[in-house]
Amino acid sequence: MPQYVRVDEGLWRTAVAPEGILEWWFYSDGAEVAAGDKLAEVQIGGASHEVVAPSAGKLQVLTFAGSVVDPGCIIGRVC
Repeated sequence: MPQYVRVDEGLWRTAVAPEGILEWWFYSDGAEVAAGDKLAEVQIGGASHEVVAPSAGKLQVLTFAGSVVDPGCIIGRVC
């Protein structure tokens, strides 16, 4: 069953900015990842935050680096 890779809404608790930027992916589309692997980095209000894999499997990138992201948005999927 696929697990979605989300930008944690909690990252905005102390941020003033209403949105962030998906800076980059550490794995490419189709890569095998392990649960807890650092998948991507998001910048919110000048601070960088890691997004980790929710489970092990094959990564499917749904949002490209440089894209604007909102709290809780889905940026990928692990199948």
